[in-house]
Amino acid sequence: MAGAHAKKNRPDATGSGKRRGMRIEEGAQLSQAILRCANRGLTRMEFLREVSSVLMEFCGCDAVEVRLNEGDLHYRWEATRRPRKAARLELVRWTVREGGRVIPASPSNTDLERLCTDVACQHFDSALPFFTSNGSFWTGDTWEHLALNKGSDPRRAAESFCLGGHYRSLALTRFFVDEATTGLLHIKSEQPNYFTEKEVEFCEEVAQALGLAIADWRAQAALRERIKELTCLYGIAQVVEQPGISLADILHRIVRLLPPG
Repeated sequence: MAGAHAKKNRPDATGSGKRRGMRIEEGAQLSQAILRCANRGLTRMEFLREVSSVLMEFCGCDAVEVRLNEGDLHYRWEATRRPRKAARLELVRWTVREGGRVIPASPSNTDLERLCTDVACQHFDSALPFFTSNGSFWTGDTWEHLALNKGSDPRRAAESFCLGGHYRSLALTRFFVDEATTGLLHIKSEQPNYFTEKEVEFCEEVAQALGLAIADWRAQAALRERIKELTCLYGIAQVVEQPGISLADILHRIVRLLPPG
């Protein structure tokens, strides 16, 4: 991996201290658990809550954030360990590029939103110690100013960014739901120096499993809606075919059939 030696020796990502860490050896079980969430007939909120709970339990992190869109529905989901596994779904408006491509980042010009755009669009320099070769970002200290150059060009020496915020460690990776939909997964910890590079690379695999689960959930949700529609139409057809039924009775029964459809 390009720049791997520099990354492994950076204090922001591999600091010592007590930490729970990720159970990478159980990665197959994690992917299966995430995919099973899609097969339980859950609502969107229930599905996201279950997936977040699985991720936080496995990673030992303090918060999970998912940025995504489903057509014109743009949203940011965040689940936190404190206070007591709180969660919220925030409707937002992500950046929309020419051709209708949605970038899961706010148009606001903050360091975090620019970083989200760079990760989603794969605009990164793998020689920088806080990017993996696959374009994921990681840091063990969001309060630290990170330089956007390697020091070879003094004219760019002042170019840096600082994310700040409550969570000191952050791993940010993109995933795909389909050819037109890119999402972002944020894994956060209140503890500085929480992640190792190996764990961040593993998060990249986890993120792709999440993308597959979301695609599966969407397909099953659409199928359930279609079944409801067909069941409603079949019921209406049965009502209309009844001999001797009055128009008023037909309309009354159809009204009773419509809400579930």
